[in-house]
Amino acid sequence: ITKEIKSAVYFAVEQNEIDVLKTLLSCQRIDINDITIIYDYVNKFEEHKTAFQLAIEQKNSDMIIFLQENKAEMRYKKI
Repeated sequence: ITKEIKSAVYFAVEQNEIDVLKTLLSCQRIDINDITIIYDYVNKFEEHKTAFQLAIEQKNSDMIIFLQENKAEMRYKKI
């Protein structure tokens, strides 16, 4: 059983919606480096990662390039 608390930027990357991502990032209040938290209650761990990390995991070169151009960072943590 898992629970995910996703940022809007993470969700756009997950859905491969680069146009939605561009629209989101046009808003100054949206942080490209917001953390998404994934809780895994069965294996008892918590994972924190950014949309940039997800794009790398998906090997989505268009998203990776776009996120890099917009100062995305990798902030990965597994607890």
